[in-house]
Amino acid sequence: MAAVIQSTSQTLGTLLAISRVPELTLVDGREYVRGVQTDPGHVLQDDALSATTIGEPIPPNSDDRDVGTRFFEMDVAGFSERTRVMLFDQRMAEWAEKDSLVRAVVSPARTCVGVVLAIGFGLATAIIGKGEIVDDEIGMLRPAIEDPVTFIKRTRLAEPREDFAHQCERFMRQFPHLNNWPPARRILPC
Repeated sequence: MAAVIQSTSQTLGTLLAISRVPELTLVDGREYVRGVQTDPGHVLQDDALSATTIGEPIPPNSDDRDVGTRFFEMDVAGFSERTRVMLFDQRMAEWAEKDSLVRAVVSPARTCVGVVLAIGFGLATAIIGKGEIVDDEIGMLRPAIEDPVTFIKRTRLAEPREDFAHQCERFMRQFPHLNNWPPARRILPC
C-alpha cells in the first residue's frame, strides 16, 4: 500500500497539473454505526503501510460469507473528505472464476475533492496491479476507457494551478454530461 499511496499522490499531481498534492494517509480500523464514527482507527505508518498489500489473501469473514473483505479509509491532509477503500478476495468463493483476484473498490465523499481522490487511488491501483479502471457508476468518459494510462492522458488538466480543491473541481467540470455533479467543491470545515 505504500507504493499505491505514493502512486496516488503522483497520479493526482498529473491529473490536476499540480506540483504539491496534500499528504495522503491510510487509516485502518475506523468504524461507523449508522453514519456516526465510533472508532477513529489508526493511521498506517511506514512499516505497516509497506507490509499491507492489495492481493494478499484475505480470510473469509466469520459471517458465513465465502468472500474475504478488508476496509480502509484514505484521508487527504487539510480536508474532511475520506475515500473508503474496500478489498474483496473472491478466490475462496465457490462461484469464483479460476483466475479471480482481490478487487479494490473505492467509495468517495460526494464532493469534487472526494471523487478525484478516489479516481487517483483507482488509477494508481490499476497501474501498479496491471489492471483496468472501471468507471461504471460515474461514467466520466463516453465511451469508457479501461486502460488507466490512457484515461490519465485523456482527462488530465493542461493548465497548472496550485489550489488542490479548485483543480479537483476543474477536473470534474470537464465532463459536461455529469451536469455539475458533484455540486460541492469540498466539505467545508466547521
